[in-house]
Amino acid sequence: MADKTQDVIILEAGRVWYGFDARQVEELISLPALSWLPLAPENVLGMTDYKNQVLPVYSFPDICGVTAEKMDFCLILKQNLDMYGLAADKVLGMASLEAATKLQNPGIANLDFLKIKAVYQLAKPVILLEA
Repeated sequence: MADKTQDVIILEAGRVWYGFDARQVEELISLPALSWLPLAPENVLGMTDYKNQVLPVYSFPDICGVTAEKMDFCLILKQNLDMYGLAADKVLGMASLEAATKLQNPGIANLDFLKIKAVYQLAKPVILLEA
């Protein structure tokens, strides 16, 4: 069983569902204005000003290896004392892992800097990522 208090924010990339622990999510906002960052990796969309902090914004579909027509959302994630934005096209909402069954990881590799914590079965499998 999952941690009974654990809620996750569910994103979809391709046909796969990914989850982030809601405690790591600072805020879900509309995709903000971005400043171009020369020589940045392809998955970096740019930098943005978020509450007087300059944050990098990454493309979640690019990290997952899929294309997105339009990214409208930005998940502001906390990682220790740092924060960053993760642009996404499909945010499905929040779900509880209380009744979810933990599945065996089917050999899925980490996605760039996002580490896979576990895989849970909800309406379909959700890959829980650590920000």
